[in-house]
Amino acid sequence: MSAHLKDLNERRKELKERVARYKALKEGLTPFENVKENVQENLCTRDGEVEAELQKMRMLMARVKGRLEGLEAPESPENSEMEVDFLDQGKKVEALFKNS
Repeated sequence: MSAHLKDLNERRKELKERVARYKALKEGLTPFENVKENVQENLCTRDGEVEAELQKMRMLMARVKGRLEGLEAPESPENSEMEVDFLDQGKKVEALFKNS
């Protein structure tokens, strides 16, 4: 009987802690109870200003993409690779110290 009471008491403590956590979470959500009053309109509605601007941007991106795909790639010379003249290690170090 004593063990059963101890188990029930332990369970009661756990449930009290859970209720306290839920109450704290609910208090944290109070600013969002009246969304239309407390949050900017463009953030809480689907047809807000931000959504309209995003739609305009999507249309613009589609037009730009279509035009870029329509352009032909410029013809490049046979040797399209750049030739780069690298300094040896000693000269690189000297150049670094001279510039600093």
